Amino acid sequence: MICTIEAVESSWLTIPIQGIRELEHQSFRIIRAPDLTGQKKGGAKVEPRTVIDSRLTILAENFQSSGHWQPGAIGYGQINYTWSYETPMGFMAKRTPGETSKAINRSTLYIQGMLEINAQLQFKLHNISTLKQNVSSELINSLDELAKGSCVSQP
Repeated sequence: MICTIEAVESSWLTIPIQGIRELEHQSFRIIRAPDLTGQKKGGAKVEPRTVIDSRLTILAENFQSSGHWQPGAIGYGQINYTWSYETPMGFMAKRTPGETSKAINRSTLYIQGMLEINAQLQFKLHNISTLKQNVSSELINSLDELAKGSCVSQP
């Protein structure tokens, strides 16, 4: 199955921005594994994975990250993937509104992603990357990426 991204929305915190990179019209392939259980729930994988990953995933993978990539599950005509990473980012400063000083604390980058393909071969791809201070779990910044598109089955 070949899937093509048709529309993309991105935002820093809640402010809409132009995409971090051009995703529209990019494609990825779903490779299905045979169903050996007879329960209509086979496995699947995505290639190239870089098309669906958050723009910040590469950063998390190159540092001391704890990552989780759950292979796709196919069931009842739907495919679902989820993934998450977290990685320490070192010391970061966050200015609190109304205060003149900056709080400098260790921070962590968290990445969560989800890909859903429905029975009509329409998909939704959602990546949320958040940078938080470790001491207070206070949000420093976030990148929210949402892409939608359609897939075409191949024999």
